[in-house]
Amino acid sequence: MYCKCPAKRQMRCPVNAYPSVETDEPLTLVHKDETMATKDSKSREILLRIGKAIQFWRKLEGHDQHSFSNELKTVRSYVARLESGHTGISFARINKIAGILGISPYTLLTGIPLKEETAALLELYRDADYAITKKELEVLFSQRLAGKTLTRDYYLNILSFLRSHIYTR
Repeated sequence: MYCKCPAKRQMRCPVNAYPSVETDEPLTLVHKDETMATKDSKSREILLRIGKAIQFWRKLEGHDQHSFSNELKTVRSYVARLESGHTGISFARINKIAGILGISPYTLLTGIPLKEETAALLELYRDADYAITKKELEVLFSQRLAGKTLTRDYYLNILSFLRSHIYTR
């Protein structure tokens, strides 16, 4: 038997069919992973955030998926699955990817900021007047405030703080 599983993007997938408890109701199909939906969706969300962070930093470095997969000594389809959150990733692999991209593994684990925040960061990074280094961008990239969208001015304040000699890493 088959069902249309929303977790599989409406593609047909084999499932275990379980009859309803009540005998008067027609037979219903239940996806075998439905009970794990909350846990799986949270895991998928985490993998997607990590994948999008990998994609962001890969593109910033100027790698396409093919050249990046060659450096990673894997196939391009693995990189595509990784960036789309469709495959798991070990800490060792995160560490290796971070090394190739020249960033901290922590940066990959924090995921990416909201779309508006990412746009503001990229605008600042590309602005030659600010001459933001990759390490400074990495620190700015990991800034988060619960429930708040960070603005360009906020990032400029953090940048001036980073560049002052008060802040030392």
